[in-house]
Amino acid sequence: MGSRFTNPDSAAAMRRRNPLTTMKAVVVLFYAVGLSGLLITFSRSLFLSLFPYFLFINAIVLGYFHTGTCNRKALVICILVFISAILVEAIGVKTGMIFGKYHYGNSLGLKIFETPVVIGINWLMLVYMTSGILERVNLPDLFRVLIASAGMLLYDVVLEQVAPRTDMWYWQGNQVPFQNYVAWFAVAVIFHSVVKLAGIRTTNPLSGVVFACQFLFFLLLFIFLR
Repeated sequence: MGSRFTNPDSAAAMRRRNPLTTMKAVVVLFYAVGLSGLLITFSRSLFLSLFPYFLFINAIVLGYFHTGTCNRKALVICILVFISAILVEAIGVKTGMIFGKYHYGNSLGLKIFETPVVIGINWLMLVYMTSGILERVNLPDLFRVLIASAGMLLYDVVLEQVAPRTDMWYWQGNQVPFQNYVAWFAVAVIFHSVVKLAGIRTTNPLSGVVFACQFLFFLLLFIFLR
């Protein structure tokens, strides 16, 4: 009898939430499978070759659940961040003047100017996710930019320890220079500032889950992958 008196609005809201709830579970499973595949020796090379597709699928899923600004200006800003990230990385690889001296391996796939294309996608996703997470916090934009950039910096600190083990990139002398972290934070601040000044809302109910899964993914690889 209770079902006859169910609020139609509540039922509709529940139907809308179900795909999101399901996708959150799928994302967690997706990262768990990827982690297992990399930790198991005989499947490691296969899963390393899937890295670019792994990141690309993340971008598609985030785009599907995007609920923020969706117009021409937002598209232009996304393309600007994507291209700028590749250019910054390409200049960094070529000169060693931005992040320090490093070079990319082969697990990130297709390269332009010795820089994997998916690096641009990864930068864009990180800016998008950390910006979206901070939109839920009642703070001035300046603090949102700084905290979101600090979140990206923390992510990079963990990622740098895993990168050479997964053939993503290698530092000269096998040492990550402090310069890299300073530059990473500065570039993140610039990208976040552009997004805020353009008035782009990056709201997405999946951002927190995907970012947390990525962070834990690399953290667990750092702990267990040898």
